Order: sequence, then structure tokens, then C-alpha cells
Amino acid sequence: MGPTGSSGRKDRGSRVLIYAFAAIVAAALGAFGIVWAYQRYAIYTVPETYVTPAEAGFDAVREVRFPTESGGEAHAWVIDPGPGHPVILAFQGNGARTATSMERLMLLVEDGAGVAMLRYRGFEGLPGEPSELGFAEDARALYDALDDVMGQDVPPERRVLYGFSLGAGVGSRLAASRDFAGVILQGASDRTCRYYTRHLRGFPMCRLMWRERYDLVDHVVNAEAPVLVVHGTYDATVRTEEARALYDAAPNGHAFVELPGGHVDLDRHGLDDVLRDFVETVAPAPN
Repeated sequence: MGPTGSSGRKDRGSRVLIYAFAAIVAAALGAFGIVWAYQRYAIYTVPETYVTPAEAGFDAVREVRFPTESGGEAHAWVIDPGPGHPVILAFQGNGARTATSMERLMLLVEDGAGVAMLRYRGFEGLPGEPSELGFAEDARALYDALDDVMGQDVPPERRVLYGFSLGAGVGSRLAASRDFAGVILQGASDRTCRYYTRHLRGFPMCRLMWRERYDLVDHVVNAEAPVLVVHGTYDATVRTEEARALYDAAPNGHAFVELPGGHVDLDRHGLDDVLRDFVETVAPAPN
């Protein structure tokens, strides 16, 4: 009787351990599935239709192509600078059309600046799959081919980086590996996984994601150029403390500017003047 009872308790204990182990494995696989699916399908909002520069009314814009490190081809819109004026290497937000993003920089163009705005692979009918590493490769290619696509020498002291939202993530990687006169990061978090965690009601994406993380803070620490971070007080996508943490990590911070707007409307709250003042400071045009 005693040995039989003891054996029964052991069997029940073994089953409990097996069930507990199975539950842990199922939970781990479930978490893996959630993160994998989110990284694969939920990160990017891809605009399908393409509006050409002519259709958008940009007579001065040229469409250019240039090679990438892996043997592919990247695309950009460019506007030539006035003599001695800087060129803005621009990286747009998630789901944005190139034409809409170009509008944000037209005041600088009116001042004489040129623009080279990367078009994202997989967006607006371009071939390829959107990805953090793919965008980074195309951004490096744009920087390295800039003299050719602009048809003139553009030294680093005349190159200013501008990244908005997702584009700030793309730009932060480039700023860590290439020389610029200045770097502008707008609507940017220190780690984009923080937004994903809030979006999924506390699911620990910063612990579990292994790609498409956009850890800007890990790159901006290696940026040697002056860094301007612009943030909207009422930004519902990026919290102020996240933008401030990004700025505080920059070894050569120029300014943290908070404007009384949201994520996408800072042009109605003084953004143009902030951008113009910074560009004139770090890359002054000839008198």
C-alpha cells in the first residue's frame, strides 16, 4: 500500500512537471509567433501608388538611380542646390509618399538648399522588401553616390541629414558611419520598440524583438556631427522623455527643441524656422 501510494504521487508529480513544461513551451512559441508576425507584417505601412514629381508639381525634382553594396539599385528624388549651398539628405516617415515628404523641406529649397530624398524599397511600387537593414544599405548608397547624382562635389561640410519618424531611424545609422555638417532628427524615439510595446498594451517588444527594432540611441552615440532633435509636445506616437533620451545620448547635441504640436503637424508650429536656423548655423551658405 505504501509503495503504491508513493509511486502514484510520483506519477502525479511527473505529470504536473510535464504539463508545466508544455505550458512554458506553448507560451514561448506563442510569444515568438506574435513577435515574428509583428516584425514581418505590422511594422511598415506601405504606400502602393506612386506620384511622380511632375504629377506633384515639382518641376525642379529629378528622379535618380544608383547602385547599392549588394549589387541592387536604389532610388531618390533630388533637387540641385544653389552655388555653395548645402544638400539635405532626407529620410521620410513610415507610410509617407515621397511627394508629401518633399513638401516639408521646400522652405529650405527656397533658401537655396538642395535635397536628396531616398525612396524606400518596397514603397510606392519599388521592388524589394522594406526592412531596417535594407533601408540602411540604400541610405549608405545615397551618401556615397551623392556627388554623382547631384552632378557636383558635395563635401561633408555641405551635407545635412534630416530624418523624420521612421526616417530618423534610417538616418541615425547613417550618421554613425558617415560625416555630416549636422543631423536633424524629428519625431524620433530613442528606441522604436517602445512604441510597439505601447501599441500591444505592454507586450515586452523591447525584450523580444530581434529585427526592425530601430534602436536609434545605439547609433546616435557615434554621430560626430551636431544633432538637433525636434519634438512635438502633443506627439501621441513618441513620448517626450523618449525624444529627450535620444538627444541626451548624442555626444555633440546642438539643441532639443519642443514645439506645441503633434507628430506630423510641426510645420504649423514653427518647424520651418527651427530647420532654417540650424541649417544656416551648421552649413552656412556663401554671402
